[in-house]
Amino acid sequence: STELMQRTELAKKLIDADADVRSRLLAENAKLADMRLAAAIRDECIAAWSSDPERVKRCVAAARSLVKVDGDALVLANADWTGGIGEIVRGRFESAVGRLENAGRAFSDAGNEIDAAQTKVATLLALAMLGRYDDAIATGLAAIPILTKYGDELAAGKIEMNLSNIV
Repeated sequence: STELMQRTELAKKLIDADADVRSRLLAENAKLADMRLAAAIRDECIAAWSSDPERVKRCVAAARSLVKVDGDALVLANADWTGGIGEIVRGRFESAVGRLENAGRAFSDAGNEIDAAQTKVATLLALAMLGRYDDAIATGLAAIPILTKYGDELAAGKIEMNLSNIV
């Protein structure tokens, strides 16, 4: 839809902008500053995760800026998810687990089962990096049936691959 395209474009502009431009863009596009914009920023972060740590950092900053104008629980959850990935990229795995678990809980509380499960892809990785293998395995095994139920074979596959690496 056009609205989705607008949010995706706005997400990219926010990520590429400096703090001042970001504030102006959010003020000018107040009607688009919502949970769906937060999800678009998060998606950009996930896409950049393995190849562009600098872009991940910019995604985290954009997500934080959005929280300042819309403190909705799911906007915050997406910022935590993005922030958790940012912490993984910086090698701060303990902090990453905390942020990602907060995000997962918020999505769960909102009845958003699929996003809650998708946060576990990153959580599992952070737990494994901390040597918390039992927690990582439990996290992955809890997520797979939900991801499969919603047809997210890619995320389920990533978890299965990570689980096999742990084992």
